Amino acid sequence: MSTVLIDAVTAAKLSEPKTTVEVRTEDGKLVGVFTPRREATKEDYEWAMREVTTEEIEKSLASGPGRPFREVIDELRRKYGP
Repeated sequence: MSTVLIDAVTAAKLSEPKTTVEVRTEDGKLVGVFTPRREATKEDYEWAMREVTTEEIEKSLASGPGRPFREVIDELRRKYGP
């Protein structure tokens, strides 16, 4: 992963809560979309406890590891083409 250093003014713009920012070059070309990282809140945990059952958690934990990314991509290419 690469690291890009930004000035304090840009950091403040990118760190505004609940915002998504388009990042563009000087000539307007879209580089990507940035969503700021945030820490989980008490409300996030409360929502999860309401919405996810103990049975769902246990089933997920018992399901074993996921598949390698390469395997998933290869399967999608076989199904839908390059």
